[in-house]
Formats: sequence, C-alpha cells, structure tokens
Amino acid sequence: MNIIFDMGGVVYNWRPDKIISSVFDDEKTQQLIKQHIFQHTDWLELDRGTLSTKQAINNAVERTQLSDKKISQLFDAVPPSLTPLKETVELIQSLAKTSNKLYI
Repeated sequence: MNIIFDMGGVVYNWRPDKIISSVFDDEKTQQLIKQHIFQHTDWLELDRGTLSTKQAINNAVERTQLSDKKISQLFDAVPPSLTPLKETVELIQSLAKTSNKLYI
C-alpha cells in the first residue's frame, strides 16, 4: 500500500497565524499578511521550489507595502516553527517497518 503524508500540519506543525503574530502585532496587518502571503499563489510556488525566497519576499513587499525587513523577519520565522509532530513521526517509524511505501 502507498501511504502519503502531507508535511504542513501532518508531519510538522503548521500554524501560520502564530507565525504571523510573532512578527506583526496589529490584527489588520496580520490579516493582510495572511491573505497576501500565506494564501497567495506565490506561497505555493515557493513551496514547490519554483519561486526563490528572495523573489517571494520582494513580491510580498510590493503587494503589502510593508518593509522588506518585516517581511524578511516573517519568512525567517517559518523554518523554526516547523517542529515535528511526535505522534506522526512515531507512526511513520512504525509504518516504515512494514511493506508499505511511504511518501511525503
């Protein structure tokens, strides 16, 4: 059997609201960031590896009119927030001992 695991929210914690609020205090700005960065097609392109981080930041600065420094801080906050979900890791380790094929 083939078993496919999604990364964000399944293998790793994915809490965009928490990431956003760690950089931006203002609720209106948080909504702007969520809509124009994490829910924007650029995020999918970045995730696929078809858009560089530098270009994604530049595009986000242009769309939001927020400072390059703050947008860069947001992007820098993402990797350390992606902590593994213990239960899923244990499940993957258990399934790895079977004849199943695992994909992420």
